[in-house]
Order: sequence, then structure tokens, then C-alpha cells
Amino acid sequence: MNSTPSMTNAASVVAQSIKDRVPGLGRGPGLDSRTSNGKLWKLLKNIRNEQPQAEQCNTILSEDGNLAVNDEPAADLLGFNYHKISRLNFSVEDRNIKIRASRIVHGCLSDTHRGTSIFSRDFRMNEFDAAIGDSCLNKSPGPDGIHGQMIDHLGLSGRQITHFSPAFPQSSPGRTVRFQKGTLYYRSASLLLQKIRDAHNRKPTNHKVAIFLDLCKDFDRVWNNLLVIKLFKNFGIGGKALPGIYDILRNRLIGVKFNNFLSISFSFFQVVPQGSVLSPTLFSIYLSCIESVIKRKCKVGAFSDDIVLWKSDSDLTKLESDINLVLEDIRNFALDHKLTFNHTMYVVSFFTSNGKLYNFLPNIFLYNHPLTIDKHPKYLGFILDPEILGNKHIDNIVFKAGKQLNILRYISGHDWGADAGTLRNTYIFIIRPILEYDVPVYCRASITNLQKLEKVEFSAARIITGLKNTCPRDIVLFKADLQLLSLRRRACLTKYYNKLRSLDSRNRTSAYFNDRCNNQRLR
Repeated sequence: MNSTPSMTNAASVVAQSIKDRVPGLGRGPGLDSRTSNGKLWKLLKNIRNEQPQAEQCNTILSEDGNLAVNDEPAADLLGFNYHKISRLNFSVEDRNIKIRASRIVHGCLSDTHRGTSIFSRDFRMNEFDAAIGDSCLNKSPGPDGIHGQMIDHLGLSGRQITHFSPAFPQSSPGRTVRFQKGTLYYRSASLLLQKIRDAHNRKPTNHKVAIFLDLCKDFDRVWNNLLVIKLFKNFGIGGKALPGIYDILRNRLIGVKFNNFLSISFSFFQVVPQGSVLSPTLFSIYLSCIESVIKRKCKVGAFSDDIVLWKSDSDLTKLESDINLVLEDIRNFALDHKLTFNHTMYVVSFFTSNGKLYNFLPNIFLYNHPLTIDKHPKYLGFILDPEILGNKHIDNIVFKAGKQLNILRYISGHDWGADAGTLRNTYIFIIRPILEYDVPVYCRASITNLQKLEKVEFSAARIITGLKNTCPRDIVLFKADLQLLSLRRRACLTKYYNKLRSLDSRNRTSAYFNDRCNNQRLR
């Protein structure tokens, strides 16, 4: 029977749709993992989008409640909002901090023994304006013999400078640098968990209360003058370095890009620049000495803007009282440093090995409000449990890795799809990092919990090789060219322990492992 033109057109449409749906027929180059912009990686990106994507919109309201008509005023409103965030509230007593910081920087610039004198080098226009703004024009003249009132009446034409020095290196554009490269983020988590285990092993058994705090708009609320004083007084940074850092922090301008529209420039008053590799270090210095303001015996851990406080005791009443006093000290510290906490993020958790106290709810208050109690809090990506068994964290990463296995199932097939090498690379770069997240922290979990991770790897190996369930596990892993997770955990733990042993006593986690006695149980 001859086919009609309509049937022919329909067949061609179906054939074309099959080609579009299966670009890698015959294991061709359509699903090759070696090309970074290939169809495989685009497919993986689409599959990994677990959250629904929000549509582009400009539903941004101004202070009077009016809606932005298009993207350009919306960008200006966002820039003005960040401009307001950087404006901190200062009191009359805070003026002394500004005067002290200005004198410290001026002393570093004027010290001829520690660097080049300010009168023998070129300077920039913004440096000149900043110096005039910081100087007291009613004072007697300095070494140059120029009165302050003379400078004040120079006018715009008199302030034209013809010699300019190269600008101090500024921060490069890009995303916010929150963690330094090479920093082991799980040091704080491993130290916290080991301290909890030590409290459980004591006689009588000590209970531990941990408070998890999160700073709000951390980089945007750094008081620059107080930071300069800490750099000079606590860390001995002076000479040319301190004025250079001070120059980075001052007179900054920002522009907000919203849907391809750039806002007008807005000034930042108090802020650590986003995107600079120096910003995390400056923020850590700004939070330094937080343990010195705590009057009660309590441990503090901080990683970026995540702060954890913990204390152990066998007396629950005394434990609650001490923790509330510690939070009062933390509140005063945040008030003095112009910091605010995210009230939706701070929680309190109670850790004990006594099953009778599993439902105990400690009464902890911050800003006269009770803290939310969470039996399974998350700290630096690790989910804790009252007895530090690691089962909740392992169940969570098994659930995440199980969803990512759908990627392998989607791109694999008997007659089409990616080859074994591409499937193996997909597992190594996407799924296995989820299984090995926080390995030094949960490595002492029970064998039953650790076997859950092995099952996920075995499922991935079967998808890669195409072997059946009846095939022995060792053969499947050998054909997939995958190493056992238990062997990788042992190597990772050895590397982590050697890393801690190589550090000096200034690192708390390293000092704890180096100073422990042989009869102490390290879990």
C-alpha cells in the first residue's frame, strides 16, 4: 500500500524526534565526556537541577512600596539597599575608635624608619582626599609646615595633582571568596565531635550543649576602624601593609547588575570587599579574641560566619546557667563589633549518651528569646546526632547519592548511550564526592552504616559495567575499575592525620591530637 503524503510527513517527524531524543545512537560522540561543552554535560546539568528554576522578574519594591517598572530602576534599588546595609549605627563613644585608627595609619605612613616617608613619594587623588577628611584642620602644622586651614581653602583647582602612583591592587570581580583554598573545613567539625565523645567517656558522664550561630551579612558589617586597630595591636601589622589594607577598605564603590542592567555607583561605608582573597583572612581577624570575652569556661569554634559554642558538665542546671551567661557575653561582643545574628539560623542541641535524657530540652535564651532546639543540627555540612553515631549523616548522603544515580541510569543503555569510560567518569566526578563528604568525621561509624555507602558504589558499578545482580561484588568493581570506599577512607584518614601532625600547636585540632595520652580513646 502506498503511503500518503501526510503519513510520510508524520514518519519523518517521528524519525527526527527519535534522533533528537537519542543523540548518541550507536555509542557515538554525542555523549562523549571528554568535551566540556558536549551534549552529555548539558544533559547532566539539566538532570541535576533538582530545584525549580525561578523565572526572571523585577518584583523589587522601593521604600515607599512602589514596584520597579523595569530592570534599570530595580538594579538601582538593589544597589541602594546594599548601600544602606553598609551604613552602621555608631554612638558618640565610637568616635574615639575612628580617631585612634586614623592616628595608627598616619603613624605608619609617617614612620621614616619603617618605610618611605609620605613626603618623598607620589600619592593618588583619593589618598589626598582621604587624608584631608581624616585630618584635624585646626591643629598646628606638621613637619611640612603647612597649616590645615590653608589646605581647606585650596579649592578644586588647587587640589589638582599631576603625579599619581599606581593603584593599590584591588579585588578582582567574581563571586564571594568564603573559604581559602586548601583549608580543611572539617577540622572544626572533627574537633567538636571528638570533644563530645570525650564528654561521654568521662565518669560521671558529662552532657554537652552546643549552640550553632550564623552571622547575618557578615562581610558587609565589618567595622573598618576597629579592624585596623586589631591588625596593629593584636597582630603587629604595620609599616606599608596596614595603610595599604586601610586603603582597600575605604572609599569603595559598587554597582549592581540585574538582568543585564548595571546600576549607578553607590558608596560603601563599612565593608570587607567581596571577591578578594584577602577578605576571609580579614574577617577571621575581625572575629578574633572572641574567646577572651567569654567569662565562663566554654569552647568556641568559628569557620567563616559559622560559629559554634559548646560546654560540657554533669550538672544540667549549672550547664544551662553557664551557657546563658556565655550567650550574654557573645551578645555584648556582637554589639561592640556591630554584628548581627541570623535569628532563623541559630539553634541549640543537647548531646548525651544517657537514653533517659534523650527528650531533655535545655532552656537557652538569646536576645531574651528561646533558641530553637534541634536534635540533628547541621554544622559545616555534617548532620549530628545526640550520641555521635554518624547514622543521620550517612543516611543523608546515601539519599543524595541515590538520586544522582539516576544520571547514570539515564545516559546508559544497551544499544545507545555513553560508554563505560564516560559512565565511570560521571560517577567519579559527581556521585563519589557525595559519598566521601566529611570522611574524617564519620569514618568511625559502625560497619552497618558504612556498608550503606558500599551499596551505592556497587549499584553504580553495575550500571557502568552492565553486569547482573548475581555477579560477585569484587568482579563488578574490578570490571568498573573502582576502588573500595573502605580503602579510600583509610588513605584519606591517614593523609588527614599526617596533615594535623605536621601543623604546630597554634592549630587547636592539631594541638589536641598531638597532646593526647596513649590511654585516651580516640574515636
